[in-house]
Amino acid sequence: MRAGVEYALARAVVAVENRLLGWLARAGFRRRPGTPQRILVFRSSAIGDFICALPALARLRRRFPQSRIVLLTTPTGNPRYWNQMPEAGGRLLAGRDLVDDVIFFYAHELKRPRQFLELRRRVKAVAPDMAYLLPFSGEPFLNRLKKILFLRLLGVRGNLNGYDMRSSLGLFRRAQFLRGDFPHQVVSALQAVDGRESLAAPDVVFALDTPFAAVRRVDELWAQRGLDGSGPVVVLSPGARFLHKRWPLENFAALAERLLAEFPVSLVIIGGREDHELGAALAAARPARVHNLAGDTALPETAEVLRRGCLFIGNDSGAAHLAAAVGIPCVTLFSGVTFPGLWEPWGERNLALRHRVPCEFCFSEGHCPTGTMECIRGISVERVLAAARGFLGPVLAAPAGVGEITAGKSGSRGV
Repeated sequence: MRAGVEYALARAVVAVENRLLGWLARAGFRRRPGTPQRILVFRSSAIGDFICALPALARLRRRFPQSRIVLLTTPTGNPRYWNQMPEAGGRLLAGRDLVDDVIFFYAHELKRPRQFLELRRRVKAVAPDMAYLLPFSGEPFLNRLKKILFLRLLGVRGNLNGYDMRSSLGLFRRAQFLRGDFPHQVVSALQAVDGRESLAAPDVVFALDTPFAAVRRVDELWAQRGLDGSGPVVVLSPGARFLHKRWPLENFAALAERLLAEFPVSLVIIGGREDHELGAALAAARPARVHNLAGDTALPETAEVLRRGCLFIGNDSGAAHLAAAVGIPCVTLFSGVTFPGLWEPWGERNLALRHRVPCEFCFSEGHCPTGTMECIRGISVERVLAAARGFLGPVLAAPAGVGEITAGKSGSRGV
């Protein structure tokens, strides 16, 4: 009964919010009939977040093949993380088949009038006659309001889309989740393009092209480490931006030993420069079969490394979304910070592991409120190994060309 009342209140509040945003959009942005010639897409996000928006950009490109599409992007608009997200996924991942140009900015630099005016000049030069917000699932009302006002201040006047959605309301968030108000991030971005009630069609496409230079670079790395392509490779990613989203390194070490003992595989460690020491610690025990590439590959090269793997195992991070996007299955280790079903790597052959705790769904972005990190530490090595066996066993036992692992077309499973 109480949950029903809470949900009814939430729906009423969300309806009022969307009416207010709709009024602002109608007042500040002109409706122009016909096919747009120039489209501005605004998505602020890091690498993993942006990968979830790639299918929406592909859908937009198919809908308007002759229009000029320009991406406006920044790593994050949240001042709390300005120093922790040096690069935006959009600048690295949005290929020419998706967008015609990228306008990149750092939000903290816009405090300087000169920087803001320069960004405004670049956006006005595009002169978009249509604009899209690609929001996150459950994105709060104030965030969307700020983005609308921001676009207006930048001189955008064209038809605005993507602001109408079900926002997350702190007091009623759990009731909203139980009623299915928060779709997967891939679906949320697609709904900004297709309409709020649309579902992800089977043609979800992650358009990630690997430059030839990246392929050659990985060929060199493979040769240096004696990986001739004849044996299967399992890719491990022990890093994560926040400590309370990291599975313990000793668990990764134990998992690596078990995998090497049971399967004829090599292990490759990926990550950023900040993860190099984690990878070195894992590779130290078995250097002939564990290869540390953390910090040695740029993003396109990391994508190529993942393409050559048969399985990804790692924390909730951009690497997991990149692995799913290039088409290999993932076993992803999730903390209990957020609701399940929102951020898991996309695909039927991807498995998300969680450990239930009384304090789950705390939505604490930067730290564990209890200090125990039990929701991520509680995932046992045995559970992860069992999940890996489920993917590796049938493939390694099958004749060549039989039982190949590929990514699915819908949301991943959670356990």
